[in-house]
Amino acid sequence: MTNDPHGLILTLISVGTVFLCLLLLYALYSLVGRFFISKQEKQTAASGKELPESDKEEIAAAIALALSLYRKDNERTITIDPSKESPWSKAERNFRKK
Repeated sequence: MTNDPHGLILTLISVGTVFLCLLLLYALYSLVGRFFISKQEKQTAASGKELPESDKEEIAAAIALALSLYRKDNERTITIDPSKESPWSKAERNFRKK
């Protein structure tokens, strides 16, 4: 067993392991994705139902309208009301006592 004074062998093994795991994850997700896409295409072909183009445009418009209304309802505004008294607004807290 030889010593690796600069850690080159350990670095190469660890980087290689990480890239090998990433490659295996990519292959796994690609296969799973292809499986579900082909399954979905088979179901669509079996049902024989395809939406007309005008229905697709109406659905897209309805989604856009719903998102627009949602964003308007959920706008958050911060208001500062200086009229309220708080312990931090007292003068004796703002100055140090000597």
